Amino acid sequence: MTFEEVCKECLKNDEFVNEFCRLRKIKLPYRRNGIETAIDKACGYDVGMEFIREFTQFVMRTIYIPLISR
Repeated sequence: MTFEEVCKECLKNDEFVNEFCRLRKIKLPYRRNGIETAIDKACGYDVGMEFIREFTQFVMRTIYIPLISR
């Protein structure tokens, strides 16, 4: 299984994604309110890219590396 496939499977699992968000104290990009979105846009912050960057690092450390190490 490739890293991309593992990430896609993890993203399909709502419980996994919710726990990741809880542990990292972040919101999913599509669950942000209007003011948060406006501030991010004004500051040039791309919350979607930040989410994906952190999520893929989390999946790499917690799922993929232990999986391929077996």
